[in-house]
Amino acid sequence: MAITPLEVAARRAGGGRGADILLEILESEGVRYIFGNPGTTELPLIDALQRRPDLKYVLALQEASVVAMADGYAQAAGRPGFLNLEGSKNL
Repeated sequence: MAITPLEVAARRAGGGRGADILLEILESEGVRYIFGNPGTTELPLIDALQRRPDLKYVLALQEASVVAMADGYAQAAGRPGFLNLEGSKNL
């Protein structure tokens, strides 16, 4: 039976916490920056970033501006622009 990329990432992440798996996959895809406007639901991701010094979190105070930042970076750098927004019922 073949091992999926997600299973490989989970093994490398040391046990399979969701945030660690996500960051492992992002690094494998060449992501260097995560652009975001986090809320309390993103705390596990922010905690996991402390164990990944090669990934930088670029904080913005408003959703539209962070979307523009990620898009502008992706276009200018020719690299993936990963965006993390709070998943809230009020957005």
